Amino acid sequence: MNLTFFVSLLSEELRTKYYEEIIKNGQVKEELWKEACEYLEKRYRAIFNVEEQITELLRNLEDVEKSRLMMTIQENNIYLFNKISTKLFSFEDIINMDKYRVKTVLLTLDMDTICKAIIGASQRVIDYIQNIFPDINFLEERKKIGSIQVDEILRVQDKIIDEINNKY
Repeated sequence: MNLTFFVSLLSEELRTKYYEEIIKNGQVKEELWKEACEYLEKRYRAIFNVEEQITELLRNLEDVEKSRLMMTIQENNIYLFNKISTKLFSFEDIINMDKYRVKTVLLTLDMDTICKAIIGASQRVIDYIQNIFPDINFLEERKKIGSIQVDEILRVQDKIIDEINNKY
């Protein structure tokens, strides 16, 4: 374990004591070591807000590590996987997901739902979805819907991401 990482897990007070011991003595005395271990055990043994902590961890991982951990979560706790996925992925990430899964889910939705979702999307996402449905004129479909509230757009986008994650 990297020393900097270990020390970053400590409280500010313990971190300061730790560095003072290293500077003064060249090592950490047994008493401070035990205090640091007790702090870490209390803080990290029982994890509260698992979804939020794992989501935050995943946001900071490299893609390979993130994929490996997401597969482990999906295999062992589908409920946690679904909760994390909706927090971890935004509708913009749809272009990075398996195209077959995306298409399979989108084909189950009505055109109004898809159009609502792309109203708030980037041009890359719009082009991606247009590529899935080349015969649909999304500009005309969006005009038929008219104006729509942002929270409705976000709700529909989250629903689509959730359904894609639940597909497999």
